[in-house]
Amino acid sequence: MSTPNNTYLDPEARRLVDEAAANTADVAQRLGRSIFRQKRNSLVADCPGCGAKDGLEIVNSGSKQGVFKCFHCDEVKGRGGAALLQSAYKVEWREAYRILADMFHITIPEPGARAMKNEFQGGGKKVTFRDLQLKHSGIPTDAVTWMQKVAEGKWIEHYRYTSGTMNNDGKYVAIGDDMVLHYVGLDEQPIMFKPEKAQKEIPLIRVRYQHPDLHTDKDGNPIKYRSPRGSGSHLWLPKFIIESWKKSAKIETLYVVEGEKKADKMCLHGMPSVGIMGIHNLAVDGGMPRAFEMIITRCEVKNVVFVVDSDWQDISVKPGKPADQRPFTFFKATLKFRDYFYGFRNSGIELGIFLAAGNDTKYKGMDDLLTKLEAEGFETINKPGALQEDITRSMIDAKGVGDYVEVHKIHPIRMSEYQLKQLWGLESNHEFIKRHRVKLAEAGEFKIGKLVYFYDRTEEPEGSTFVDVDRFKLAQQILPEEQFWEDCSYTTQAGRKITDYRFDYDKIRSFLFNRGFGLYEYSSGLYRTVKKEGNFVEDVSHTYIQRYVADFCDTLKDREVVKMILRGNTQYLGPNNLNYMYMHNPEWIQPKQDEQIMIFRNCFWRITPDKIEERPLTEMPGTAWHNQIIQFDAQYLKEPMLQVGRDEKGWKLRESKSAHDCYMYKYLFCTSMFWWQKFYELRRTPEGMQWICTVDDKQRLALTTDEDLASLKMHIVTKLIAWGYKLRDYRDRSNQRAIICMDGLESAVGKSEGGSGKSIFAQATKHCQPLFLVDGKTADLKNDRFLYHGVDERTREVVFDDVRVNFDFELLFSQITEFIRVKPFQGAPITIPSPVFTITTNHAIRGDSTSFRRRQYMLGFSNFFNEHRNPRHEFGHTLFDDWDKPQWNLYYNLMATAIQVYMQYPDLGRFSIESGDITRRKLRQQIGEDFLEFADLYFTAGYMLNKVIVKERILEDYLSQFPHDRKFMDVRRIKEKAELYAKYAGMDYTAPAKGGDGRIKSSGMEFICISDNKLDAAASLADKIYLGTAVQKTEPTPFG
Repeated sequence: MSTPNNTYLDPEARRLVDEAAANTADVAQRLGRSIFRQKRNSLVADCPGCGAKDGLEIVNSGSKQGVFKCFHCDEVKGRGGAALLQSAYKVEWREAYRILADMFHITIPEPGARAMKNEFQGGGKKVTFRDLQLKHSGIPTDAVTWMQKVAEGKWIEHYRYTSGTMNNDGKYVAIGDDMVLHYVGLDEQPIMFKPEKAQKEIPLIRVRYQHPDLHTDKDGNPIKYRSPRGSGSHLWLPKFIIESWKKSAKIETLYVVEGEKKADKMCLHGMPSVGIMGIHNLAVDGGMPRAFEMIITRCEVKNVVFVVDSDWQDISVKPGKPADQRPFTFFKATLKFRDYFYGFRNSGIELGIFLAAGNDTKYKGMDDLLTKLEAEGFETINKPGALQEDITRSMIDAKGVGDYVEVHKIHPIRMSEYQLKQLWGLESNHEFIKRHRVKLAEAGEFKIGKLVYFYDRTEEPEGSTFVDVDRFKLAQQILPEEQFWEDCSYTTQAGRKITDYRFDYDKIRSFLFNRGFGLYEYSSGLYRTVKKEGNFVEDVSHTYIQRYVADFCDTLKDREVVKMILRGNTQYLGPNNLNYMYMHNPEWIQPKQDEQIMIFRNCFWRITPDKIEERPLTEMPGTAWHNQIIQFDAQYLKEPMLQVGRDEKGWKLRESKSAHDCYMYKYLFCTSMFWWQKFYELRRTPEGMQWICTVDDKQRLALTTDEDLASLKMHIVTKLIAWGYKLRDYRDRSNQRAIICMDGLESAVGKSEGGSGKSIFAQATKHCQPLFLVDGKTADLKNDRFLYHGVDERTREVVFDDVRVNFDFELLFSQITEFIRVKPFQGAPITIPSPVFTITTNHAIRGDSTSFRRRQYMLGFSNFFNEHRNPRHEFGHTLFDDWDKPQWNLYYNLMATAIQVYMQYPDLGRFSIESGDITRRKLRQQIGEDFLEFADLYFTAGYMLNKVIVKERILEDYLSQFPHDRKFMDVRRIKEKAELYAKYAGMDYTAPAKGGDGRIKSSGMEFICISDNKLDAAASLADKIYLGTAVQKTEPTPFG
């Protein structure tokens, strides 16, 4: 393709080139002008600018994909293919765009030619998913732009829908073929939000995935649309709405529709609309966007219409999910919509409130319907048409039924909440079944609210397709001995019939017990109200039982029973009477030394030291609490993720293929790698300070020593053992320890910066078992009586997260090895067996006696993760928060492997870490930073090193430098700290001592000597230093 040499370049063509060439690494390889090689997530080559070997680096994945820079010169840097050609290869900018246009087959119009606005019409550019979506909805490209003000009198036009995708940080990425939707406020500026754990706000976008099956949630359900985590609820504001608000133009009727494209399409056809992010979002999100208030007040809106698709009353019957869940979500969203706009009457604004739905089952959405009507000649873009007229007519029609829609007046004065429920058949179970009988009959068995129903096909005529409502029955019919009411109605002598129904307090116990309800004695004299269903038991409240009985009575044809229950529900089923329910005595799964059970929704795993097997829930070996079920459909990968061995040389690891795909295993690897700085340099990049890998795989291998590998394996295995220990039901009381997670590298006391991933490790098990979290900085072990409120015998683990310096670990001694006493806010205290304790700290735990050591299992964490790098930077994902189903499955397989590793190596005292850095951290904390600073200068060659000094002299010299310590320091503490300092510094303590007790004494005084290998013991003993002894210094010191 040839283009005349000129100074003009069509802006639209330039934008297309920038989008196509956003992947700088791809462009660089296509150009072939340099020889690139892979280095982790980047490509490197000799810099074309300065010639530096491997100087040019191009990020090839992650949020910084496309960024390039030479770290040896300041000239070569930027982002995107056009910038690469101009910066690195010195190509003139117009020529750079022409080269890229040829590369990606994009036509650049001749000067003066009209830019091709509608990208569906060819022009050489490939048709994207975004193009197809807009075309399907009948939305022209130039109708969905917005003008951003960048300076006084200067505006830039942008597209609201673009090709690309959204990364896990919620940021726009031009590479990709999903459809990205850019949210804009009424001020024509991007709507901004702050992602979780981020420092700065970013523009809000949403993504519509081209292939939802490739983007699943934890349950494996496809995700069609995704919003950034923590972005909240916002409105999609089409161009027409923004311009109307700016001009204060009146809007008679405002339409609120689910989805961005529907809002844009309806605006194009004369129906001012805003889009919500989804029905579920509206139903459950906390608040309504303020933009509603701004539009209604300025544009003097008279009516609001909630527009839903034509399948708004459909149901979805899925195993384990209530059949009325989808209709109930629509009801909640509509109720919230109605109540919100009804509230404007408090500001003197009376609004007509409506619900509108299409009646064409084929063209469900309003954008689909408008496209169809447009093709039939009933609609034209930029003017009201048949649909707007039909809705307006239906709004004033008594029945609300039009040619294309049905409209319901849902204003609270016109329609009660009960009547609103009737739109979905939610007023009663009977009406719901009656309305959806065909689909429910196909399901066979289903759940509505708390009750299970089935369709009885016994004696049904063969080949019959008729669905008889009377064939729907409760899964458990009431028996005569369970009938908890008695009809005692009678007729008076005067012939008057008196209705008298009486409650049977005895039979209600059988009724409830046969449906799983009863009491469970969890501690002597203390009871829980529970429901047993199959092999699982869960807590239920008195209110839950009252609602259950009321719902059951609603299914009866005798309404007098319903009236009786409603009159006396709290009396008949109040706490006092329910305390006489029958007792449940479950046969709990018993903890075994050589077996652990992990229970999932679909199966359970039996884990032994040499085997992991997946079994159906029907083979459960006993009863378990409902909160022990991991809410995930798991699949065992047929082999442990890691196989661990040990010999005289140390730990052996064999990784399975799946281990390299598991983010949590990668996290273990990173937090156990203490020599990582051999491979990285901290450099300033366009996106801030970053750790940049400076070696290739061959160099990395050469720089890694046998000691490094041994250390890595040791830390990985000990972390696996700790996870396994935490997840075990079986407790060896002689082997009870607290898991201590601390930074593995030495730092000053109180100065550790944290951020190394300790809390992630400590709380990783909460996705497998009940965990109680305590804020370590505010926890008061000694005085807070309610510290463990919420802990009970089912709590498997207590985590003290981020405890302070000098945390009093000794207060946990009996709690770690024996029991804990829980005082709830209400009720009597209970004593329960000790759960596992996990403590995360940026400092060493004080105490080094045997009593301390035998209650601790130390874990060291490298500083691979730090202020310049977190797991999201490294993996492209926030751990746990945005995983899909396969990643969750890998995590659970890793946890099962950890349990197995612990069962193979259960002796926590024997199989622990060996780290000099952690030992030095503990010593440093016991010494204290003040004494450490003093001793480093005091015990030096030429001054007090290798000298025999009376204790009182050291105290006097110390207090002369740190007088604020006078009330805390005495000769006993000076002696203790001096001895600890000798260990810390690798020196000898009281080496010249002659007595058996290792002390230097003379004339009733005790002396201290800290020495190295140059000590002359005889000379030192002959020249003791007393309080008044002058010491000749052979080099300058701060003392004197």
